[in-house]
Amino acid sequence: MLVPDAGLGDAELRRLYVIPDRWGEGIGNLLHDAALQSAQRVGATTASLWVLEKNKRARAFYEHRGWQLTASAGANEQGGVVEVQYERALGTISLD
Repeated sequence: MLVPDAGLGDAELRRLYVIPDRWGEGIGNLLHDAALQSAQRVGATTASLWVLEKNKRARAFYEHRGWQLTASAGANEQGGVVEVQYERALGTISLD
């Protein structure tokens, strides 16, 4: 789910989940790219997201796709669960 004008970027990627039985099939890539293309179409130039600090698989997924850890990493902690924030420029990439 992509939310315009939320958080640090022009858009915020809020939920991107693929059930474990379907990992490795490219579904995550398709969802990710579709969300960023949607953000670009409505004029967003940057996007942000939060991910669990300990979720190494998700963090590697986003980092491989150009997301950068922000200065507010680790700033969102609730009930002992720590999230880190990532940001990505959209205007400098082509997703087609």
